[in-house]
Amino acid sequence: MLYLTGNSKNDALAIAKAQNKKLREDLKKIKEELNQKVKNKELKRKEADELYKIEREKIKEIVKNNEEARIMFYDESRFGLITDIGRRWTVKGVKPVIPYQQKYEYFYLYQSTDIKSGEDFSMYMSHLDSICFNEYLKRLSEEFKDDKIVLIMDNASFHKSKQLKVPKNIKIEYLPPYSPELNPQERRFEDIKKFLKNRVFNSLEELQSKVNEILFSYTKDQVKSLVFYPYLQKAFNVY
Repeated sequence: MLYLTGNSKNDALAIAKAQNKKLREDLKKIKEELNQKVKNKELKRKEADELYKIEREKIKEIVKNNEEARIMFYDESRFGLITDIGRRWTVKGVKPVIPYQQKYEYFYLYQSTDIKSGEDFSMYMSHLDSICFNEYLKRLSEEFKDDKIVLIMDNASFHKSKQLKVPKNIKIEYLPPYSPELNPQERRFEDIKKFLKNRVFNSLEELQSKVNEILFSYTKDQVKSLVFYPYLQKAFNVY
């Protein structure tokens, strides 16, 4: 058995007090750092909210300054043969079984939607590049040859390519960087793809046929309900 002398006890107490003091200081420092992180996060959130409001106002100005034109939001989305897993109803206690395949074959849907009328223009493409985009712009221009079109899109590199050939009746406007929430076309793709969940398609032709069926099933009013965001309705004075 080990016995501590008077001096040893004092030394041990001193060491324990020093360790407790150091622990309290460390805990205080950690708490201060956490509080600062929370403040910084709240500040960043406020800054992001303010930036979102500013950018949204910019888009409203684009709409107001081009009231005679077709205002169309544009984007692309990939569709492939890898099964998109989603929720599924099943009897309680029974594990749902979902067919699945993993084939790396896909195509792209290029699509523009007129937010006011609900009309759209879609094309299937094999790649995301300036060549396909130029072809899309050419066909879009021909489809609405009597109209001026303001086409609002994100900042993908090929959207700003030096090889881009923009038809005379199309004017391109760009969304702020990293702001997909401002593009209602994102919501359209999300709605289209919900009908493809838990499905297995044997070929791209079969998948494309299903996507066609989905696209033609929408009425103009249904499309408008997806893309005519409240802040855009205010820009058109229809809110």
